[in-house]
Amino acid sequence: MRIGIDSSVLVAAMHGEHPMHAVAARWLDDRLSSDELCVTHHSVLECYAVLTRLPGQLRITGDEAHRLIGGTVRRNMELAGFESEWTWSIIDLLAERHVMGGRSYDVFAVEVLRRCGIEAIATFNRQHFVDIAPDLLIIDPAVPTARSDR
Repeated sequence: MRIGIDSSVLVAAMHGEHPMHAVAARWLDDRLSSDELCVTHHSVLECYAVLTRLPGQLRITGDEAHRLIGGTVRRNMELAGFESEWTWSIIDLLAERHVMGGRSYDVFAVEVLRRCGIEAIATFNRQHFVDIAPDLLIIDPAVPTARSDR
């Protein structure tokens, strides 16, 4: 199965102190051997930003973030292709669906991943994706039977 991976899963899998680290890391490790995983360029950048801006002792350096992202994403996942003209069709879609604010990023990610042939999206933020991706499987790695959840 081709699965798009949301940054919520990536950050949890990469950061050893994240409350969902064990769940995310185990789920991701299992999927790497059985599924094709795909991420958007935006999700990769978001991971770097989140990892390097966490509060206090949770924050990691740019070098550490680079190493974690390289070892987790670069070596194991497809980076979704992106055509610059998609921007305008996705902006049109946002306006048509009356999507505003931060949800715009989720819709953008889903549309790019959809155009790259994903069948599902893995996220810890299920509610962010239910309305914008009703045709895709929404997988919550914390729910053991989530693979069939729509």
